[in-house]
Amino acid sequence: MRGRVFHGSNLRELRRAVCPDIREFAELVDYSWRHIQMIETWGRQPSDKLVRRFLAELSRLHGRPVTLDEVSTEASAVEDAA
Repeated sequence: MRGRVFHGSNLRELRRAVCPDIREFAELVDYSWRHIQMIETWGRQPSDKLVRRFLAELSRLHGRPVTLDEVSTEASAVEDAA
Protein backbone atom coordinates (compact mmCIF):
# COMPACT_ATOMS: atom_id res chain seq x y z
CA MET A 1 0.00 0.00 0.00
CA ARG A 2 3.03 2.18 -0.04
CA GLY A 3 2.85 4.86 -2.68
CA ARG A 4 -0.86 5.44 -1.97
CA VAL A 5 -2.63 8.27 -0.20
CA PHE A 6 -5.42 7.19 2.13
CA HIS A 7 -8.57 9.34 2.11
CA GLY A 8 -10.20 9.49 5.51
CA SER A 9 -13.35 11.07 4.11
CA ASN A 10 -13.89 7.96 1.96
CA LEU A 11 -13.45 5.76 5.04
CA ARG A 12 -15.96 7.91 6.92
CA GLU A 13 -18.58 7.58 4.16
CA LEU A 14 -18.12 3.81 3.90
CA ARG A 15 -18.18 3.38 7.67
CA ARG A 16 -21.23 5.58 8.28
CA ALA A 17 -23.22 3.63 5.69
CA VAL A 18 -22.97 0.45 7.78
CA CYS A 19 -21.83 1.57 11.23
CA PRO A 20 -22.78 5.15 12.13
CA ASP A 21 -21.23 4.91 15.62
CA ILE A 22 -17.48 5.44 15.35
CA ARG A 23 -16.95 3.88 18.79
CA GLU A 24 -18.67 0.68 17.68
CA PHE A 25 -16.52 0.53 14.53
CA ALA A 26 -13.41 1.13 16.65
CA GLU A 27 -14.31 -1.89 18.78
CA LEU A 28 -14.81 -4.00 15.67
CA VAL A 29 -11.35 -3.15 14.32
CA ASP A 30 -9.80 -3.11 17.82
CA TYR A 31 -8.49 0.41 17.52
CA SER A 32 -8.90 3.78 19.23
CA TRP A 33 -11.98 5.68 18.06
CA ARG A 34 -10.11 8.95 18.53
CA HIS A 35 -7.37 7.84 16.19
CA ILE A 36 -9.96 6.71 13.63
CA GLN A 37 -11.54 10.16 13.97
CA MET A 38 -8.15 11.76 13.24
CA ILE A 39 -7.81 9.58 10.14
CA GLU A 40 -11.33 10.38 8.94
CA THR A 41 -11.29 14.09 9.72
CA TRP A 42 -7.73 15.38 9.67
CA GLY A 43 -6.13 13.19 7.04
CA ARG A 44 -3.82 11.24 9.30
CA GLN A 45 -2.34 8.34 7.31
CA PRO A 46 -2.95 4.89 8.84
CA SER A 47 -0.46 2.04 8.74
CA ASP A 48 -0.81 -0.65 6.08
CA LYS A 49 -1.86 -3.11 8.78
CA LEU A 50 -4.66 -0.81 9.94
CA VAL A 51 -5.85 -0.22 6.37
CA ARG A 52 -6.15 -3.99 5.93
CA ARG A 53 -8.20 -4.20 9.15
CA PHE A 54 -10.47 -1.37 7.96
CA LEU A 55 -10.98 -3.02 4.57
CA ALA A 56 -11.68 -6.44 6.08
CA GLU A 57 -14.27 -5.11 8.52
CA LEU A 58 -15.90 -2.81 5.98
CA SER A 59 -16.12 -5.73 3.54
CA ARG A 60 -17.79 -7.86 6.19
CA LEU A 61 -20.25 -5.11 7.15
CA HIS A 62 -21.09 -4.17 3.56
CA GLY A 63 -21.40 -7.81 2.48
CA ARG A 64 -19.11 -7.18 -0.48
CA PRO A 65 -15.39 -6.62 -0.99
CA VAL A 66 -14.36 -3.07 -0.17
CA THR A 67 -11.23 -2.34 -2.18
CA LEU A 68 -8.17 -0.25 -1.55
CA ASP A 69 -9.15 1.93 -4.50
CA GLU A 70 -12.28 2.99 -2.62
CA VAL A 71 -10.26 4.56 0.19
CA SER A 72 -7.03 5.66 -1.46
CA THR A 73 -5.36 6.89 -4.63
CA GLU A 74 -1.91 6.50 -6.09
CA ALA A 75 0.44 9.08 -4.59
CA SER A 76 1.56 10.11 -8.09
CA ALA A 77 -2.06 11.02 -8.99
CA VAL A 78 -2.21 13.34 -5.97
CA GLU A 79 1.13 14.93 -6.89
CA ASP A 80 -0.02 15.45 -10.50
CA ALA A 81 -3.18 17.23 -9.31
CA ALA A 82 -1.19 19.67 -7.13
